[in-house]
Amino acid sequence: MKLLEKIVYTYKVCYDTNMTSYKEKYESIEDFYAFVQIFIGVLSVDVSKIFDERPANTAVLQLDPLLYHHGLYQTHKLRETMLVWRERLQSIFPETVYKDILEHIDTLDILLSSMVTVDKRKYDSGKYFFMYKETNRYVQWDEFLEVLQ
Repeated sequence: MKLLEKIVYTYKVCYDTNMTSYKEKYESIEDFYAFVQIFIGVLSVDVSKIFDERPANTAVLQLDPLLYHHGLYQTHKLRETMLVWRERLQSIFPETVYKDILEHIDTLDILLSSMVTVDKRKYDSGKYFFMYKETNRYVQWDEFLEVLQ
């Protein structure tokens, strides 16, 4: 998120100094930043539902790729919108800025398409947040042969 915040700030400064030529870029990056915040919020709600299905003391889950998880319907729908944003932003921003934005989008894609370990952590106020980490999955030789026949 810090990368996107930096880009938003940069275009805000550009917009404040030259409104006409930076209006579309500033509004687009603001809208995208808001969308990413919503996306992460919806992902957190969907993942919290998965935790709700487990015993109350469950703090860490290892999940198969979230892209294929049946309980993440809202996240899947927003991911489709993310792909639209990807194309839209490419047509608006210079290549160097787009590469930075694309890095953020690709990080979210890696998170969704990999096995992940989700760590449920508690704030002091009693509310929860989630830490996501890509997980390596090791298989037995028989399973390897079966998958790659």
